[in-house]
Amino acid sequence: ITGRLAADRGEVELGHQVVPGYFGQHQVDELNERHTVLESMEAAATVDTNPLCRGILGAFLFSGDDVQKKVSVLSGGERNRVALARMLLQPTNFLLLDEPTNHLDMTSRDVLQESLKAYKGTILFVSHDRHFINSVATRVVHVEAGQATSYDGDYEYYAWKRKELLQGADAPASGGSTNTAADSVSVDRRDRKRQEAEFRQELSKRTKRTRTELEKIESRIAAREAELTALNETLSSPDTWTTGEKVDVAGLQKSLKAAQEDLAWLFDKWTQLSEEIEVVESDLRVSLGLN
Repeated sequence: ITGRLAADRGEVELGHQVVPGYFGQHQVDELNERHTVLESMEAAATVDTNPLCRGILGAFLFSGDDVQKKVSVLSGGERNRVALARMLLQPTNFLLLDEPTNHLDMTSRDVLQESLKAYKGTILFVSHDRHFINSVATRVVHVEAGQATSYDGDYEYYAWKRKELLQGADAPASGGSTNTAADSVSVDRRDRKRQEAEFRQELSKRTKRTRTELEKIESRIAAREAELTALNETLSSPDTWTTGEKVDVAGLQKSLKAAQEDLAWLFDKWTQLSEEIEVVESDLRVSLGLN
């Protein structure tokens, strides 16, 4: 759709006055490490959007002196937030997002969700994050066997609708039946609400321990990111190299490497725990007939 890859066949044509914006999984690689956070934003801004830089940065958890940090000292999660904030500065009305929540902690993901909900244009995104899909999507497109079918609603509505349609297609034909497709997908709303309440209660019980561990991991990630920022600032400060006092640079660099390795492990652990919750959620929906 962005034109970065050629279509296998056919043509891709955008509508009249559609201005696309793109966020890929490697968008952070395009950041200039010599820029401060604010300079990085201003470099992506137009004359009209330049006054919005600080406000958008604040929404993405960069406030006060944080906007003067160099991109080079930011953690991976912080760089993702800067890249996402830059994207929202573009004068677009059609956002294309490829796995936008990858490597984001839960706080950053929530910030992104709220920003996208407030976006006035159209958003087309690919994501494996079911919570994110349910929070942002208002339409799901099912692509199979060369055909695309649109479902107006979130992921849960799409999954329910698909199940009902497939069950209707498998049901034996009745000679005197005059049921329409709409009849075949109708459900008792009160029963569905009861099932959803049962689902939420059971999910909370089954994932309580995992969610507790996830919260601890997130706290450790925040602490490590703060430590990394402090170490990078110390190592990049001229005072570290010009002061008359003896500074243990080798020790600082060793601590920096240890913090980076620990942070990488923490992000992997966060992903693992999040996926475990997703599996429990998926299995529970199947067992309760909510898929």
